[in-house]
Amino acid sequence: MTIKYIEAILSNIINNATEAMASMPMQDAYVEVSSRLKSQTVEIIIKDNGPGFSKRFLKPGGIKRGNSVKINGNGIGLASARERLISWGAELQISNRNFGAQVSVVIPICSEQSSDEQLSFNLSQYEYVVILDDNRLMHELWNIKIREVYPDCKIHNFLETYSFDTWIKKNKGSNFFLISDYSLGPDCPTGLQIINKLNHKDSVLISGHDIQHIEKNSKQRLPTWLSYVNKEFLHTRISFENSR
Repeated sequence: MTIKYIEAILSNIINNATEAMASMPMQDAYVEVSSRLKSQTVEIIIKDNGPGFSKRFLKPGGIKRGNSVKINGNGIGLASARERLISWGAELQISNRNFGAQVSVVIPICSEQSSDEQLSFNLSQYEYVVILDDNRLMHELWNIKIREVYPDCKIHNFLETYSFDTWIKKNKGSNFFLISDYSLGPDCPTGLQIINKLNHKDSVLISGHDIQHIEKNSKQRLPTWLSYVNKEFLHTRISFENSR
């Protein structure tokens, strides 16, 4: 999680609020931004006095791509913001007030005690980087993070295990670095099971769960050689270096 991305998300939410009030007289419209610090989170609250969210948008699962709050919008901005925040262990909550709408962004405070050692990977020694994750947004984030250091890196992105298995069979003996999410969708093996099956030591496992949950759910132990990162610390714990 970086300041740049947080600023972009908040700017997008404020722009949405402003656009929602476009038909109102300028002197009557307002957007209020406030924050609330708690012991383990900081909450950023954006309020407006526009028409508010529609009922279908407030239903469970209402924040999704294509389900827009705007007449001519596509809903992608808020949906993408929520997906990205969840990938960081944060939350996005929406509600209606008596007059207008409210969006709350709740961000966990990562203390030094709760984060583990920093992991730095030198990807220049690999022919490919392979990313296995059922969340398309996570692929976008990894691609950006990797190409900031390795602009010409050959990245293979897989959203499901079947195409990944097919690629593995066709590329036996390839020298690649594997980044795998733990949860890969219903009726699919977990990332841990795949890594253990391949015995692929050049891997990192990503999950929103702790190690105890992973090992209990998978009925497998994390190998001592396997790097593991909780999604909450994804952008603070992992870095890439380019030393040939």
